[in-house]
Amino acid sequence: MAADQKGLITRVELLLMGVPPGTIDEWIRAERLHPIHAGVYAVGHPVLAPGAKRLAAVLACGPTALLSHRSAAELWNLIEPRNRSALQVTVPGHGISGPESVHVHRTLELRPYERGTCKGIPVTSPARTIFDFACQATRAELEAAYERGLIDKRFDRDDMIRMAMRHRGRRGITKVRALIDRDAPPSVTVQEAHRLLLELIRSSSLPHPKTEVQIGRYRADILWHEAMLIVEMDSSKWHTTPGRIARDKRRDAELAELGYLTVRVTWDDIQKWSIATISRIARIYANRISSPKS
Repeated sequence: MAADQKGLITRVELLLMGVPPGTIDEWIRAERLHPIHAGVYAVGHPVLAPGAKRLAAVLACGPTALLSHRSAAELWNLIEPRNRSALQVTVPGHGISGPESVHVHRTLELRPYERGTCKGIPVTSPARTIFDFACQATRAELEAAYERGLIDKRFDRDDMIRMAMRHRGRRGITKVRALIDRDAPPSVTVQEAHRLLLELIRSSSLPHPKTEVQIGRYRADILWHEAMLIVEMDSSKWHTTPGRIARDKRRDAELAELGYLTVRVTWDDIQKWSIATISRIARIYANRISSPKS
């Protein structure tokens, strides 16, 4: 087991294998086990293998702990390592406090896509790492880490959009959103824009909507029946002429008489302000659901 853990073993693991507590203490006195942290030992000799110091910090914080924040960004090679930076570990729920030399962060939960393994060390996924690192990094550091992750294919823009929706409101997210919006793709066709809008919706907390739904003499691009909310994708080519603007207003008014609210989204909304746009739709949806229908 130690061979698979960079020469490390924990007291809990030894006990689960049937080694009596007295024997463990005897092995420590005989220097067969060398304490690294409380309950974490190097087997056979005190010289640590590459990466063992990081893994020891994680093991010392419990079985669900992950290397995180700047330490995770260094492990994923998103940033250059700092020789004197304290190791940082995230522990979901209420766990042990960890060693004094380790900076322990708490989180309510870690979803499966927020967990990873790098060089044999449990670590937050690259996308989650960017959001954790954002609250500590300068804008230049964060931008460099974000770009390195994209170049190395550690994550893509859709991964970051999904993570931004999950962690909206947390410290540092504004800096990440700016990078996501900055890297929006260039102008696309109506079909591509519609597909991208649906991907953004499905990566958010919103329920999946119906698409291309006939309502009277009109066809709604995206519809939530339960909220009587319609989202229409407008292109600058077809929806900015005076005649089309007038027709859109008549259409929205007629649908409003039936109880439907129409929200219009442009290509720029999706390409440049995607997070803000989906957040706005989510707020409107929540208000429609919570408001009594007449």
